[in-house]
Amino acid sequence: MSARKIQIFELTLVTSVAFMNSIVLSFYVFFSNASIYKNLENMVPHYLSAIGQDVVAMIFMFYVLYKQGKSYNSIGLRLPIQWMDILHAIGIIFFVYTVRSLITIPINSIAPDFISQAAHPKNVEFLNTRFSYLLIILIITSPLKEELIVRGFAMTQIFDLTSKKYLAVTLSVIIQFSYHLYQGYASAIMSLPVFILFALYFVKFSKLNPVKLAHKMIDLLYLIQKR
Repeated sequence: MSARKIQIFELTLVTSVAFMNSIVLSFYVFFSNASIYKNLENMVPHYLSAIGQDVVAMIFMFYVLYKQGKSYNSIGLRLPIQWMDILHAIGIIFFVYTVRSLITIPINSIAPDFISQAAHPKNVEFLNTRFSYLLIILIITSPLKEELIVRGFAMTQIFDLTSKKYLAVTLSVIIQFSYHLYQGYASAIMSLPVFILFALYFVKFSKLNPVKLAHKMIDLLYLIQKR
């Protein structure tokens, strides 16, 4: 098997380990209109399972990088985090909310029901449950896994294979969109500007820390808002 085919296989394998379960569940919930959470009284098993999957996926990704002879720097990850990364993350958040507001205003005048549905995503009831340290850990590991793999790893690998930045952006956005369909089509569609802006920032600057931090901050802000 050629080196190119091996790299394609490894890219497919890492993204499948990280997201296939979420994608299948997301499509099932979307088309069946089912509910993910049957027992909100005890979310500990769900949190532990999700955190475990996130950790395993990230470890596997780093193993594949090691096997390819690459370091974490190759996917735009720089350690330790710098103050400039935090400032860039805040700037990204400001830009994301600005763009979403500019998009929301005209759509709301045409299809207010669509915007209302987008503002109330489905299957996020767990955010209204009682405070849990496991929930906070999940809010940290989930965006970390997403940005490390769908942004840093996948986009870098796709660009290495094709030399086409637009394809890396497009495929990463499609992957993210697919596993967010469980929240409803309106919410998933209105999340597209976020995915696109994150991907464009990464492809422009090759820096993962700012988008990683911005994603975590947005999720934490949403968690606070839901409470």
